[in-house]
Amino acid sequence: MTRSFGLDLARVIAIALVLLSHFAHDFEFVGVFGIELFFALSGYLIGGVLYRSLLATPRWSFEDVRVFWMRRWYRTVPNYLLFLVVALFFHAYFGGLPTARHLVAHLFFMQNMMSGDNAFYGVSWSLAVEEWFYLTFPLVILAFTAAGLHKRAAFVATTVVFIVAPSALREFMLLHSPAESVRMMTLPRLDAIFYGVGAAF
Repeated sequence: MTRSFGLDLARVIAIALVLLSHFAHDFEFVGVFGIELFFALSGYLIGGVLYRSLLATPRWSFEDVRVFWMRRWYRTVPNYLLFLVVALFFHAYFGGLPTARHLVAHLFFMQNMMSGDNAFYGVSWSLAVEEWFYLTFPLVILAFTAAGLHKRAAFVATTVVFIVAPSALREFMLLHSPAESVRMMTLPRLDAIFYGVGAAF
């Protein structure tokens, strides 16, 4: 694909909002908009990649899913693990090291599945949402195509499922947890990415 000035501009705006929120506490609230914009961009870009891959293959298979995973994880997991190690050194010096169970959860992006309280490496919550999007999206498409749906219909059905189910789960969690905590949970936030997927479609 050729680069799009509009998408690059949106990415710059998202980065600027997040940086501003971290460096100027009076503007901390704008980081929320930056993260939401990142989620939508990810859905738009990766959803487009997956849709083109889906249409290009005669029959969507687990091998196609595996190739999709490898391409995504090679781009994200090494950097994530590097900064996980940095976080460990930081907390070893300043205090707040995680338990072994909590550290294992971080290795599999499960630190915020249904909880927004993560004092150790707290900024990793948004990447956990992204990684579970990468993991589940192609698998659910595979389930729908295996059930007999046409590839295009399977893509649409998957997008609808991932917009409706996390939204319902988020509304339920808001009855029991503060909004700021729910905002950083993984499963109730997957729909934020799938609005971008819908735009890509």
